[in-house]
Amino acid sequence: MGCTVWDTFQLGNGAPDLVVALFGINDLVEVKDGAKPPSERKLTPDEVKFHEAWNSKIWIIKNIDEVIFHVADMRKRWERM
Repeated sequence: MGCTVWDTFQLGNGAPDLVVALFGINDLVEVKDGAKPPSERKLTPDEVKFHEAWNSKIWIIKNIDEVIFHVADMRKRWERM
């Protein structure tokens, strides 16, 4: 889809799983398994702390449709720049 993706899963401490870049826009993305029940997709306590402390949106993606929506949103934001 034209994005550059950095896998940050191994950083730990609640850091999101990915940094996704497109047209100079960089988004943090948390990946959750949409096939699991909602109770098993909750943020961990470390993830909650990170999300609360981060001064910007962190995307939570659960399936391919949400990936497509996210990239489309990045394209729209770039067009408005």
